[in-house]
Formats: sequence, structure tokens, C-alpha cells
Amino acid sequence: NLTALKRGGQGHDPDGVDATQEGALAVECPACPQPDRNLPDDWQSAAEVWLYTLFLMVDANFRLRLKDRGFNDTHLSSGWAYYVNEEKFQTHLTTHHATFGDHNENSTCSAEHKAIINANLKKDGYIASGVAAILCARHMLVRPRGVGDLQKGERYVNIDYLILSTLVNVILLLLCISYDIACQYSKNFNKRISDFPPHMQIDFDQIVLRWGIPKKHIAVHGPNHSKFSFNYLPNVGRTYGEGIESSWSHMNPVAMSTREMGSGARHETLDDHWGAWNWSKIVNFGPHFARSLKRAHDMSIKHQAIFEEYTATFKPEMIAQWTKLMDEWKQHPGIQPDPFEAPELSEYVIYTLLAQEESSHTTMSESLHHEVSPSTFLSMGLELEEQQAILIARSKGRKTATELATLHEKHTLHSRRIELWRKIQEVYMPIVGSLLAQVNQDEALIIDSITKLERIQLWLPSSLPPHLHNELILSLLNKERQLRIAQAEDALADIRRLRRMITNISQFKRLNISGSGQKANTRIRSLYDKFKHKIDLAANRYRRARNSLLKIDPDGNWQGRLKELLSKDIRGPGRVDDEDDDGGGEGSYEISWIWLVSGSEGDNSQTEYLESMRVEWAKTKARVERWKEEKQLLLEEMRRSLAFFEWKAKWWREQGRRRQGKVSVALQSGLTAYAEKQAAIWETLALQCATSWMTVLKQCSLSASWVTKYQEILRSSSMQAIILKKATKEVRQQFQETILLEDEDQEEEEEEEEEEEEDEDEEEDEEEEEEEEEEGENQRTDIDAMEVDI
Repeated sequence: NLTALKRGGQGHDPDGVDATQEGALAVECPACPQPDRNLPDDWQSAAEVWLYTLFLMVDANFRLRLKDRGFNDTHLSSGWAYYVNEEKFQTHLTTHHATFGDHNENSTCSAEHKAIINANLKKDGYIASGVAAILCARHMLVRPRGVGDLQKGERYVNIDYLILSTLVNVILLLLCISYDIACQYSKNFNKRISDFPPHMQIDFDQIVLRWGIPKKHIAVHGPNHSKFSFNYLPNVGRTYGEGIESSWSHMNPVAMSTREMGSGARHETLDDHWGAWNWSKIVNFGPHFARSLKRAHDMSIKHQAIFEEYTATFKPEMIAQWTKLMDEWKQHPGIQPDPFEAPELSEYVIYTLLAQEESSHTTMSESLHHEVSPSTFLSMGLELEEQQAILIARSKGRKTATELATLHEKHTLHSRRIELWRKIQEVYMPIVGSLLAQVNQDEALIIDSITKLERIQLWLPSSLPPHLHNELILSLLNKERQLRIAQAEDALADIRRLRRMITNISQFKRLNISGSGQKANTRIRSLYDKFKHKIDLAANRYRRARNSLLKIDPDGNWQGRLKELLSKDIRGPGRVDDEDDDGGGEGSYEISWIWLVSGSEGDNSQTEYLESMRVEWAKTKARVERWKEEKQLLLEEMRRSLAFFEWKAKWWREQGRRRQGKVSVALQSGLTAYAEKQAAIWETLALQCATSWMTVLKQCSLSASWVTKYQEILRSSSMQAIILKKATKEVRQQFQETILLEDEDQEEEEEEEEEEEEDEDEEEDEEEEEEEEEEGENQRTDIDAMEVDI
């Protein structure tokens, strides 16, 4: 407590320890908006006032319990740091329970979150069942007066008190709060807080209050929750909302010790640990903001290019319609239709579509006439190639006797079709006859119909070696090229259509099947596998078409659209958690190139296709906007941090003079020295952060208002000595890159200019000497001429 009071400046207060205000000993977040400390004078009327939003996050930890040991110890610093004043807190809880009872509101959310389920549970033998805390959502620092004990689960009254307590005397216009159950908790928030004491009342009519659900928790809340998603809410950047979970990992190791303590000792111990946590975060601001800004800058450029490429695949009038829908949603989040959610398909619709897909593979007519055009002949060949690939795929794996008999029958029928097609091939490709003679001899030795089917070579024009190409074959190759391009385009359209179905199946499973038993899960998994098999067939068809095109026209323009299809490219639309386990999140998701190829007119006219693509387009646009906002927020947070460091250094120097003339000279000397030490700490932090950040600003070609000021400060010899002595190796290296190397470059430029001036002077001297020599020669010539005349 004495150390905290000293570091909080209470030793410099003429009124002593008794004048300590609630929250005064907390280590505050320098990057959060604080009027009169790190905000400009006109911040309330700024064009981009959203940059001054205060982001908070709420969560509870049920490991930090406190046993009921039958005694109460004294609170020496109640409410001075992170814990709220225990006496006032308990008084309000008692009054509230006596007036309104002991139950939470009924939940209307589809998610069965632990915070709701355990809201009214109490663990016997414990005074406190856990701890609730408020942290800044952007920088993960614990808020002053933002922590309190939970007596009976995660009740709303406790959370209400902590939110109001940490916002007392805070001036703000915009507030965004992240909470696991924000969709339910926010409903009657304004009504509940109207019953709080007058000194805790906050006029939320003058504040734009928004609620969000942390990114890892939003998935379990089901549909109609886009208005709570930090991925889609405007003006939130890449705010995560889950950072409070990592703070618990810092506190959990002390839970076994603190649960045996008295209430006062436990609060002071936890306050001390939270102070260390906050300070470690501030010390890491330099590299943290530098890395974050570099990533935000790179990702904003990357996703902007992806968005522009994806937008170009749709008609302008369609984009205008989607843009209007998205703008309306931003003004009134929650309206329908939601631009980020596609209509959900029922299980009946999914099975109907599967039946239609099965019926589309009708058998080809057995009567093939040779009086057909070359294009029809080639189309028949491509269809036979596809049917052959399907039969080979179905032949794999263990089969029953009935299945083997059915496959054998289909293989025989397919072989007969090929024989009929060969008669037409003899007309258009007579050169194939000599190739078939040798192949037929080899196939005659094969008894197994499945193996024989795999060995059948259709000998389409693209399969022939170049030395067999004649005028007739070249004409067929040109027609096959056009058909192969169409085949590849159709295969891509099928992949996109089937991927949309798989996405709907995954969503249907998550919302309706998960947790309902093995039978239902097995059934939906079987359905999923069937569509996955069809995707594999379409992908193989695309690869066959592309390989043929590489033989026919290896340098054609088609390669710009029809790229190589890898397994990792078959994904989307959107990010499916079961499949896209890449370690990234929604903001890092990159749309596959298969969605950047514009579909056919028929594809674009389908309502289901447009709905799916509208959702993917909206999400892609949201990623671009969030990364751009993140870059703006980081630049503003850098400025705010430096402004706070400067204010804090100035504040400490003012503290050093507060008791001047009231204490002895020796004591005043000590007070001044300690104040100067603290001021130097904050100034050094500012210099180290500025050094790290200027390097990234230079790499990203960005500018900031504070750069020139800190460049001048860092160029002074005394500050260079401080930086090079106290900074880390990384900061020293960045300092040398940003300041010393610039000075060396400037010195080199000055030296080069001096050398150029010296060279110019030497050239002028040489020219003058030459002119003098010429004048001397002329004079001597004149004298010689005069002597001759004489």
C-alpha cells in the first residue's frame, strides 16, 4: 500500500493519504481517450469523432473465489485502485436485492451461455463465487474502479455497478462495450441503471452506446446477431473483445492463495497484480503498436485489392443495390434483410436439392448417329469422358455383391456407348484407327471390367501427339478448345454452387443438429459427404479441361481466368470454422480465386446464387473497412499515448512543488527528486515508443503530427545518450535507423555539397588561370609585334 501511494503521488499531496480518491492508485491506460490529458481541444466537434470512442470489455472469472473463513479483516485501500469500494458495493447489492429480488431476466437468446445458466448459482462455503472485471477492449488494461466480487453467479446488478463505477466522472461521447451476452444484457440496461444512486447516474441520452459480442463467442449466438459482431459493426477497427480472457491467465495462478485470505488482503493482493499487468502492457506499447500498424497497413492494401477484384465480377447495378442495402443496415443495424446473413435452408430443401442433383445424371441416349456435326461429335466425347470418370470414382472402395453386379452392368453399357461413338470417330479422326488397333490388343488381355474401363483411351483431338496433327485434326482442336473452356467454366460454376450448399449444410448442422444425438449427426454428415463427393467430381472435370487446354493452346488468354485449381482453393463462400482452421479469423480470411471469376448469365440470374454472393461481397467489404479503421485507430492511439506520457511527466513535476514551503528543505529535495524521477520515466517511455513507431511510419509511408517534434528531441545529444543507454536492443537499433542514420545521410549530403562547391571553386580558379595565361600570351605577342615594327 505504501508503494502504491508513493507511485500514485499521494506522498506529494499536502492533505496526505486521507485525500486519496477512488481509483487514484490505478495505472491508467495512456491510449484510451481522456479529455484534458490526451485529446485535442476540439475533439467533440471533430469530423471523425468516432476515433475518440471508449472501448470496454466485461467478463467474469469463477476461479478467483473467496472462502468463508468466519472473519473479516480491515480494508486499508478500499476502492483506491481497481476494486470498487467494498462497503458501498455491498450496501447497494443489499438494497437492490431487498427491492427487486434475486433473479436475472429471462434470456431470449438461442445461445445457452454459462453467464446466463450460472447467473443464480452460488457455491456453498464461499463468500465470493468469482470476480467480474472491466478492461479497455483495445489495450487490455484493467479499468480503475472496474473490479468487483460476485456473490451468486454473474448477476446483472454486479455488472451494472462495475460499468457505472468505472465511468463515473469520465467525459465521453461514444462508448462501445463488449460482453459475452451483450445481446441479452443490453436489452434493459438503461432501465436497470435508473435505480442506481444519484452520484453514479450517467446520462446515456448524451452518449452513443453500442454493444458487441467478442469474436470467439459470436459464433454460438446463431443468426440475427450481426449487429453485435465486431467484424461488421462500423467504426470499431479490428477490436477483438476477447483480450480479457488472456488477463485471467495472468491472475489464475494466485487464485489458490487468495481464496484462503481475508477479504481486504485478497483485494489488495489482486490490486497489486493488476497494477503489474497494466504496467507491463504500457511498457510493451512501443513494439505492440508498431507490429499492429504494420499489419493493419499491409492487410488494408491486400484486402482492398481482393475486394476490387471480387466487385468487378458483378454488374454495376447489382453492386449499387448491395451497397444501398449495406448503407441502410449501418444506419439501422438489425433491420432485414441482413447483408451479412443468407436465408437459412431447411433440411427438406437440402434433401430436395440432392435428389435433383442425382436425377441430373441421366443416361445418355443409346442411339448415336454418325450424321452429326464435328461439334456434336466432340460434345459426345466429353460427355463419355465425364461418365467414365464418374464410374471409375464409384468403383473405388469395398462393394457388396449387389453393388458389384450393378457396376458391372453400367461398365458394360458404357463400353457399348464408346463402341458406337468410335464409328463416328472413324469419320472425323481416321488416324485414330491405327492407335486403337494396338490398344485393343492390350485390352483383350484384361478380364476385370473395372480395370478395363480405366484403361480405355477415348483419343480426343487433344490426346493425340503433335506429329499426328493434320488439317482435319487442327480444325477439331479449335472446336475442342472452345468446348473445353465452356467445360471448365461449367465445372467452376458447379463447384461454386455445391460449395454454397455445403456452407448451408454446415450452418444448418451448427444451428439445428449439433448436440441432438449421434443419429442426427450421422445423417447430416452423410449428406455433407455426398455433396463433397460431387465437388471432387466437378474439380476433376475442371482439371481435365484445363490440362487439355494446356495441350491445345498453352499460351492462350484463357489462363487469366482459368487458373490452376488446388485443393486449398476449394473453399467458401465465407469462412467455415470446421474447414478453415488456418489460425486466422474473419478479418484475415482471403476469398478463393474461384469466387473472383464472373459466372455465366444463367448463374448470375439465380436468386440463391445472388443471395450467397451478396453475403460474401458484404463480408469482403466489411474486412476492407475494418482494416482501414484499424489503421486510423492505431495512428490516433499512438498520438494519444505520447500526449498522455507528456501530460504525466508534466503532472509529476507539478506534484514536486505542491508541498514547497510547508516542509523542510531536505524533505522538499527528496520530493522533487522523486517527482523528477517519475517524470523522466514517462518521458523515456515516450521517446522509446516514438522511436519504434517512426520506423514503421517510414516503412509504410505514413505521416503523423508528432514526428517532427520527436525527431528534434531525439537528435539532441543528451537524449541520444539516454536512449542508447536505457533502451532495449531492438529500440536502440530502431533509433539508429530512424535518427542516427538520417543524421549520417544529412552529413553525407552536406559533405557532398561541400565537395561539389570545392570542385566548382577549383574549376573557376583553373578557368581564371587559363584566362590570365591567354592574356599574358596576347601581351607578349603584342610586344613582339611592336619590336618588329621598331
